[in-house]
Amino acid sequence: LASADAHRLRTVAMFADGQLAEPMEYELDGSPCANVLASGACVYASDVQRLFPADELLQQLGIDGYLGLPLRGREGRIFGIIVLLYRTPVAEPALARALVEVFVSRAAAEMERRHARRELKLRESLLQGIVDNTPALIYAKDLEGRIILVNEPMHRAFGALDSPLMGKRSS
Repeated sequence: LASADAHRLRTVAMFADGQLAEPMEYELDGSPCANVLASGACVYASDVQRLFPADELLQQLGIDGYLGLPLRGREGRIFGIIVLLYRTPVAEPALARALVEVFVSRAAAEMERRHARRELKLRESLLQGIVDNTPALIYAKDLEGRIILVNEPMHRAFGALDSPLMGKRSS
């Protein structure tokens, strides 16, 4: 989803005619994607333009068939969708859906992993900022006793920015 009000979608990856296309945003309202987010998997084997006349992208691309499945996190929250657009009717909708479902859980897991990594980096940066701006000398050790975090005042106290303490065991 592209915005907090959930009225626009932003592509993460998009292929058109066998080529990687530029990411884009588009209106969710009046699109089949809105139904995927509201109801789960949707297949429109043909006439999708007629069924969703307000969806300008379908008109511009000359789309006839549509297949969309939600990407769900482990807690069941939908955080995106996978969509296949066809310029012709979908010949075997059930088979197409079954094939895409194979990839949906893997894609969702990968998206969740990326999101978790971004969140972790953000929290690490926040923690380091707080620790570095505290005047006390601060360090942290892992379970093996190795020093894994040293704040800026601790670095200055020992005279080196690349602290010789990092990774060393302390008593």
